[in-house]
Amino acid sequence: MKINRILGIAFLLSIPFFASYIVLNRSAIGYLYQYKYLTVCIAFIFATILLLLAHVIRAYKTKQLIDGIKETSLRTHTRALFIGYLFNALLPFRLGEFIRAIVLGKGLKMSATFMFGLVILDRAVDVLLLALFGFFMIFTTDVFNAPDIHNIILTASSALLLLACILLSMLYIIRLQPAWLLRLIHRITALFNNRLRDSLRFKIWSLMYGLERVVNIKSMSRYVVVSGFMWSVYLIAIVPI
Repeated sequence: MKINRILGIAFLLSIPFFASYIVLNRSAIGYLYQYKYLTVCIAFIFATILLLLAHVIRAYKTKQLIDGIKETSLRTHTRALFIGYLFNALLPFRLGEFIRAIVLGKGLKMSATFMFGLVILDRAVDVLLLALFGFFMIFTTDVFNAPDIHNIILTASSALLLLACILLSMLYIIRLQPAWLLRLIHRITALFNNRLRDSLRFKIWSLMYGLERVVNIKSMSRYVVVSGFMWSVYLIAIVPI
């Protein structure tokens, strides 16, 4: 599916949601035009600019990894990211992440399966940083001093840390390509007809090859540092609001 068609579908899907929001919140929206709410509008605009900057940094992170295989355009990464966010807002279960991988794969003329692997890597690092931030806030500050809130944040941070470890371990195992995994893939794909079997094996191979090329100590260290800076911008964007 061409990117213009994807955008067209997203635009058509967004019209009823946007119209419903305007109708249900017309009185609240009217307040924004009053002079006494000018400060709120300025804070909102400033926060929006910071959020957009953080999104561009997120797109740059993916570009930074893929550039280890071939030079890519930041514009292509940013466009795919925003299309993914758009579909995340319109569709359940964060299906926009699949759309982002497809759009990025088409834009870069690379495997969408590999792109989706990088999206999973991106989210896994996000989850890891959020878990560490939660533990940091719990053990070094009294922000979550109330017992109930403390337990909720502790449980959530522990769950996020476990999820991050599972996702990162899964991607690392795929990158290593152990013999038992290759045998398992061979047996599972052999259950399908020849055409589908070959297609699945090629997609899995592209994921393995891509991860092998981009996931290393140097690139991932830089990736985590940029991710930390990105989340700092996200947090700063909350301050004006």
